[in-house]
Amino acid sequence: MKCRKQWRRDHPFGFFAKPMRNSQGVMDLKKWDCGVPGKDKTIWEGGLFKLEVIFPDGTLSLLIQLFEELANKAKSTPQSPQNVR
Repeated sequence: MKCRKQWRRDHPFGFFAKPMRNSQGVMDLKKWDCGVPGKDKTIWEGGLFKLEVIFPDGTLSLLIQLFEELANKAKSTPQSPQNVR
């Protein structure tokens, strides 16, 4: 869960990814609610494109790897002043 904490603190502006909760209210790490903002100066600017990601059984280690890669990419991608709020 270290990677998830890192993502929550430091991720590209406007993006979100969070685990959903099952019917008992328990966090389900295999089912995620995500959003991707529309890119500035395109026809998608201002939009928020939501998606639900469902990871099959046995993919938790891949999910952890994905978070590590996203966190590293976010660190190496400079934020332009217009995206910092």
